[in-house]
Amino acid sequence: MDPRLLVLGGDGGVGRAVVTACNADGWNGLSADVRPSSPDTFNLDVTNAAQVAKFFREQDPFDSVVYAAGRNGEAGISNINFTRTAKDIMDVNYHGVVAALQAWARTTVKNPGLSPKHFVVVSSNSAHVARSRSSAYCASKAAVSMLVRCVARELAFNTFTIWAVEPGFIEDTPMSTELIRRLEGVPAHRIPGERTLTAASLAAYIMKGINGDFTWLNGTTLRIDGGEQ
Repeated sequence: MDPRLLVLGGDGGVGRAVVTACNADGWNGLSADVRPSSPDTFNLDVTNAAQVAKFFREQDPFDSVVYAAGRNGEAGISNINFTRTAKDIMDVNYHGVVAALQAWARTTVKNPGLSPKHFVVVSSNSAHVARSRSSAYCASKAAVSMLVRCVARELAFNTFTIWAVEPGFIEDTPMSTELIRRLEGVPAHRIPGERTLTAASLAAYIMKGINGDFTWLNGTTLRIDGGEQ
C-alpha cells in the first residue's frame, strides 16, 4: 500500500502543489481544507481542536503530514480588529498547528511501524522579517516556528521528525496574487536576482526532505527565501 500523506490546507496554492508532488512520488496524497473545492478533499476546520482530534482518530494512520493552512491580514496596530484579524490569524497559523500536532502524535505513536513519520509546517520568513501593518501575521509565524522547535525536542525519543519551512515571497499563490494586485507598482519584495519561489518548487523541496527521511531535520526551521531583505 502506498504511504499516506495528509496535507492540511490542501486546497490552497502550496497545499495543492504538495498533494500533486507527493502523488507523483508514489504517495497516497490526501487533502483537507475548511472549504473543500473538490469532493476528494476532506472538510476540516483546523481551528476546531475537537474536530481535528476526531478526524485523526477516525482515519487510518498517516505516514506524514504537511500543515499548509495559513491566513494573512494587514492592519495598523491602532485600528486592528482583534477578533477578525489578530485572533483569526493566530487561530489558523498557530493554534491549528498545535491541534494537528497533538492529534497526529496521539494516533501515530500507536503505530511505530509507520515510516517515515514527518510533520512539516509551512511557516514563513515573516517569523524573522518585520513587516509594517502585519504584526499579527508576523507574530503568528514566529510563534509557530518556535512551536516546531519545542515539540521536536519533546518527541525526539520517538521516530518523529518535525520541521518547518520558512519561505519568502511565493509568486503564484492566491495570497501573493492578491498582494501584487493591491500593491501594484510598489515592490512587494526585495530578492537579489529575482530568486522567487513557486508553489511547485516549494512542494518539491518539502517532498525531498520527506522522501529522504532525513532525521537530522528534526527541530529545524529552514528559511528559504532567496536572500529576501
